[in-house]
Amino acid sequence: MNSKRWILYPAVFLLVFLTSTAFAEPAPGSMTVDQAVDYALRNNLTVQTAGLEAALRKRLKDYSFNVLFPTLSVSTTASRLNEGPNPTLVAVSPPPATAGQYFTPDRENLGMNLKLQEVFAPAIVGQLRKIDIDYQNAVIAWEQAQRSLVATVKKFFYQLLVQKELIDLTQTRLKNSEERLRQSKVSYQLGQQPELTYIQNLVDVEGLKPQLQDLITTHANNLVLFQGVLGLEYREGLALVGSLDEETTTPPAPRQLAPFRLDLMAQNGSVAGLENALGAHDLSLLPNLIFQYSADPNINGPRNKNIFDPGVWRPSNGALSLTLSISLEGLIPGSGFWLTRAEIADRLALARENASQTQRNGLHDLENRGRSIQASLMKLENLKNSELANKRALELTTAGYQLGTGRLQDLQTAELNYQSAQIQLLSERFNLKSQIFDLEAQLDSDLPREDLPTKH
Repeated sequence: MNSKRWILYPAVFLLVFLTSTAFAEPAPGSMTVDQAVDYALRNNLTVQTAGLEAALRKRLKDYSFNVLFPTLSVSTTASRLNEGPNPTLVAVSPPPATAGQYFTPDRENLGMNLKLQEVFAPAIVGQLRKIDIDYQNAVIAWEQAQRSLVATVKKFFYQLLVQKELIDLTQTRLKNSEERLRQSKVSYQLGQQPELTYIQNLVDVEGLKPQLQDLITTHANNLVLFQGVLGLEYREGLALVGSLDEETTTPPAPRQLAPFRLDLMAQNGSVAGLENALGAHDLSLLPNLIFQYSADPNINGPRNKNIFDPGVWRPSNGALSLTLSISLEGLIPGSGFWLTRAEIADRLALARENASQTQRNGLHDLENRGRSIQASLMKLENLKNSELANKRALELTTAGYQLGTGRLQDLQTAELNYQSAQIQLLSERFNLKSQIFDLEAQLDSDLPREDLPTKH
């Protein structure tokens, strides 16, 4: 995957998120599918949480070099003894004299303590690698959340377009039926048509009205739910701008898409994490080199001395040390080291098997999706031809009915067949788009867009 793009993702997301929070945009009067996706990504809690987690992991990765920094601590202590200290023998005069020299410390003291330590441990390599793996896995999780949400929003968007098309088709059919009813009523009143023809037209009109109202109600309810998914406050009359015209680009071969499956990337990330954990555990057996420097200068009786004069400070302890530390736990069979290592190794073996199974299942899934998309593309061609044929049949039947040579029943049948052909075509177009959206949801967005079957 494009690592540079991954590094930029969390920072860009946070900028967009903070901007959208500070300056909430009103719901527009119309909306395209890209605008809908943008609104959803900025308002979905799951995506936001995954993005913030990726940003956190990125910060840890960017500053992971600080594990190489030495630890440094400085402290200062001022003290006053409760009682005067006893004199301390500091020297004895040589024989034959035996007089001793004593030092009487002051009750007040000022001391400092400085400690610098640097640990050179092979296990640091595993620690740095773990930080990087955690970041990559967090970005994959964020990508999965985004791709899943995008697929859901797009399918919902185009489902609403289908419902709107059905409303338009039903309204057109109702309008034609009402016009025929008007003409039939006049003809019946003039005695040019039997009452049965007029009643048939009336039944057709009255039957279409509840159908249309049901479609309008369903569309309105789903539009409310759709705006809720986007995180928008409900606004009546929101118009969705888009088209169900399908693109016929042939999708790449399944084996070309298999490496871009997000579920496989996530599983491989788990494997990489366990491999690193096992390697870091083995590195703990190697020697650790510890460099340490400590100093504790102090002043006895600081009241009578210039504390800024280095000559008044006297060290009591402190040293420069170099320590070589080696763990011998690995030499003991059955020790905690070997039990932990066996556990990590077993989990790694299971993760590798899961990754292998995910790869096989993913390839089969891609092959099935590819066949379904191809079948849908071929079915669309047949439905287009059927829609054109039914349209022509309706035109011929309408002309015959208007000339008085055709029956109303034949006209209604032809009209119903044409509407049915249109609905089947709409349904298959939506089915194709849904399959493509589901395919995109499984794949990493770094896959070149021209390699995908569609752009939406």
